[in-house]
Order: sequence, then structure tokens, then C-alpha cells
Amino acid sequence: MPVLNHLNSVRKKPVRVVILGSNGFIGSHLRHWCNVNGLDCLAIATNDVDLSDTNNASHLASLLRPSDVVVMTSMLTPEKGRDYLTTMRNFRMVETVCCALGETPCSHFLYLSSEAVYDAHKTPLDEDSTRYRDWE
Repeated sequence: MPVLNHLNSVRKKPVRVVILGSNGFIGSHLRHWCNVNGLDCLAIATNDVDLSDTNNASHLASLLRPSDVVVMTSMLTPEKGRDYLTTMRNFRMVETVCCALGETPCSHFLYLSSEAVYDAHKTPLDEDSTRYRDWE
């Protein structure tokens, strides 16, 4: 049984890209890339929808369309905390997105994170940040 089922038989341009975590390191670069490449983009940041509050799932669902490509780049990084409370907030963000997608499915979902890739001692992250394998 395949883990990933592609529903499109041919490659095609997304109708709209929805970026969750659009103000972060990856999200801001993806937002710029969409703009440069002429892709319709809905940028959602924490101040738009707080994903760590599962009560916001229906609000997020109301912003989505079935034709959307949803890219989740949201994550509380280690400088926000290295305790179980931060971990649980990260899990709630995933739960909120899953509940929203249960109400309004999308055409494609992608999760991207720089967590555990870059050295969190240097913030904010940028293109010159030290990667994890460089500082082990």
C-alpha cells in the first residue's frame, strides 16, 4: 500500500499555495518564491490564525479551498522553549491543521521545517546559518 497517492496524472501549476507560518524562515522565502513565479498565494501567519489553539481549526478551514496546495512551515523552534509545553503546542498546531483539513480537504499538503537542521543558537536563521551536521 503506497504512503503517498498522487491524484494528478500530469504535473500542473497549483491554483493557490497556502503557506502556514508565512513569516518564518522557510515561509517567508516560499512566499517570495510564489510572488516571483506568479503563483497565487495566501500567506497565513500566527497573528492571522494561531494554530496552537485547536479552536481555530474551523476558522482555518473557512480560509481553505479544495484546490489549494497547503504548505505548513509552522513550528515553535528551540529558542521558544525546549520543554514539554512547547512540544505540546507544536502537536496542537498539527492537530489544528489536521482538523481544518478534515473540514476542507486540499489538493496537496506539504510539511517543511528547518527544525533540527540549523543551529538554533543563532537566531534569526538566515541563509548563512550553521547547519546541524556542521556543529555536531
